[in-house]
Amino acid sequence: MVKFPSDEEYDKLLPPNNNPYKWGYQEDEYINFEYQKSRSHESAQELLDLMTSISTEAWFAGWMNGTEFVLWDAALGKQLEWGGVFIDQKTGEKLKSLSDSCGGWWIYHRGERFLSLEEWQNLYE
Repeated sequence: MVKFPSDEEYDKLLPPNNNPYKWGYQEDEYINFEYQKSRSHESAQELLDLMTSISTEAWFAGWMNGTEFVLWDAALGKQLEWGGVFIDQKTGEKLKSLSDSCGGWWIYHRGERFLSLEEWQNLYE
């Protein structure tokens, strides 16, 4: 069984979250601040929407634990079954294209966070 990082492990591995908005209470402002880290707000939004859509379809959860890792595997070309869905090559290519366009990847740690590709790849490894 794959073990994904806990909140405490994420706290040690990630740069501090400098988002001044509290997720959940000011969700729109929180997400808007996260977009500022991307090269393309539109691509970042589309990527977040696709990732949450796949998680919702697979698990009926907006962000299932490990979503960022499983979908990155799909973006790297691995076709896989996750929850109740099969993630095909076309979907993986779309995830990778959006990630390249916005220059990062979404994770969920005490709210959605946008990481640069360098930050994400360091965490993924």
